[in-house]
Amino acid sequence: MNDKIIISTISKIYFIIVSFLSFIFLTFSLIFILLQNGIYIDNISLPNLQIKKLYIKWNEKLNITIDETNIIKKKSSSTSLDYKEINKLFKKLVLFDNWFEEVIINKITFNDISASFKYIDGKSGFIKAKSPSFLLKSSLFFESKLLNIQIDEFQDFKKKIVVNGNIIFDAYNLELTSSLNTTINNEVSLNILLNANREKLFYKKNSLKDIKSIT
Repeated sequence: MNDKIIISTISKIYFIIVSFLSFIFLTFSLIFILLQNGIYIDNISLPNLQIKKLYIKWNEKLNITIDETNIIKKKSSSTSLDYKEINKLFKKLVLFDNWFEEVIINKITFNDISASFKYIDGKSGFIKAKSPSFLLKSSLFFESKLLNIQIDEFQDFKKKIVVNGNIIFDAYNLELTSSLNTTINNEVSLNILLNANREKLFYKKNSLKDIKSIT
């Protein structure tokens, strides 16, 4: 009697597991077929996010194109990054390298910020952003598991700061290296070298010209 109960219980467990896995397999098979043919969604509205004209297609990796996205969220008064936020960023970069072939967002709006983004696996992409207080023009490229961001131009209009240079993210070793040329108020000109990992932060600044005054 006990043996029958045990066998019946095990059979039920197996049946549930097999049925569940079969459902998951069927679901992913359907999603895969749909993604191979491409999925177009005209509008997605979430509490803090609105997306217009989303197109998703699977080739060897995911291809995503978004015409416009609006992020509805209160702007944080803090512009500093702590370790946890940097660690999250590194993990997201690994996902880009592994899963995405192409991501294009033609227009991103966030409060008074307007931006655009383009990532293509093995090719050059860009991040562009502007607002009343700043301007950013940059290009990006993933190579040998490293994300190289070339800052072509960054201007902070209020603080009168201009920056250009390179930032390299090593998402697998959780390391960041940068060399940035920085001009402050058209008077102070510095080259800032920075290297950071999970254990330490090292930076060095070299003056590119004599400092006259800071006003």
